[in-house]
Amino acid sequence: MDEGWTRWVFDQYKNELPGIRLNYSSVTDFDIRAGNLELKLVAKGTQVPYPTKEQAEAATKSASPGGDQYTGQWETVPFRDRPDAGGALQEGWIVVSKSPVVTGLDIREASARPSEWARSEYQIDFSLTPDGATRFADATGRHVGDHLAIVVNKEVKSAPYLHSQIKGHAQISGNFTKQSAEDLARTLGDLRARFDCIIIPAQSSQQIVNGLSKDRYPSDVAGGLGQAGVDTLKKFVEDGGTIITLNEASQFAIDKLGVPVKNVLEGVPSKEFYCPGSILKIKLDTTSPLTRGAPLLESTRDESIAWVEGSLAFETTSPDARVIARFADANELLLSGWLLGGEKLANKAAIVEVKRGKGRIVMFAFRPQYRGQSIATLPFLFNAIATSATQ
Repeated sequence: MDEGWTRWVFDQYKNELPGIRLNYSSVTDFDIRAGNLELKLVAKGTQVPYPTKEQAEAATKSASPGGDQYTGQWETVPFRDRPDAGGALQEGWIVVSKSPVVTGLDIREASARPSEWARSEYQIDFSLTPDGATRFADATGRHVGDHLAIVVNKEVKSAPYLHSQIKGHAQISGNFTKQSAEDLARTLGDLRARFDCIIIPAQSSQQIVNGLSKDRYPSDVAGGLGQAGVDTLKKFVEDGGTIITLNEASQFAIDKLGVPVKNVLEGVPSKEFYCPGSILKIKLDTTSPLTRGAPLLESTRDESIAWVEGSLAFETTSPDARVIARFADANELLLSGWLLGGEKLANKAAIVEVKRGKGRIVMFAFRPQYRGQSIATLPFLFNAIATSATQ
């Protein structure tokens, strides 16, 4: 929700969705970046960390390739050990393998708990999937005595020493407070185990994937989901989760999530299609649970309205994509406001539900929650949320 309307919507609808508990927690960029966690081996005999990038790059060039799949090539990455529990901040550069041993996608469960050695500090316990556990045991068994780098969003957070082989369960320790340990543990656990539904608000595909420039912004806010984050979302859906994309974010679903849907307005200039904020007529598939309880226009059984600014226009290319709502015919599409090129929008899909694995992606061509006042289209959004728990 944008423009401060989150609380109004929760207060307005919290008693109208039986069986659904609404709360104010949300999926953060940190959650989706679970796939951007990588555990990588540190080059044998190199310093942890080097004070300058130049020193680390020189060490990277001179480091010999290892004799296994984990240490064939090396790269230089930033190092920033967490000072959360009061320890001195360590910053620098470190030489790690290009190929990770395991990533966030291999983590099955993760939790934060007080450290056994310092009660003021916290550690993260985690377990791996069977395939991840096999690779981790092999790599750590081969590299006892080396360092293992904990890499989050291309930055090393710590590089503990490997005292022995690690099998299916392990701990990440360091200068973690309770909050920072819980935040990191939250990124490692299975996304599907914690959420039924993820809503991606109106934002361009480029902004979602790439985010803010790493050259201009601090590392803790720079960057987007990246390919690893996209893969995490794909797995979330395959495992039974629901993703809901609003307006421009539906282009992200087309570009990156592989939905069998086209946006026929992509690349159309504003001189040919322009909708600055108007009320348009839509026709509903009233047999779908997503349209349950939606208000209809008088004297009709399947027509409603949507507030549209900009817009996408969908065409489906597979039976896996079901049209839930369409824009009306060109001669009756505009109900209030101004619209240029309405024929390009006419009869195109406005809401689409795409099945993927055990889950689905619900795509809106408009913003159903605009300013919290879209009482005609809010039911579509909340029905999508309410039915996600049954997927």
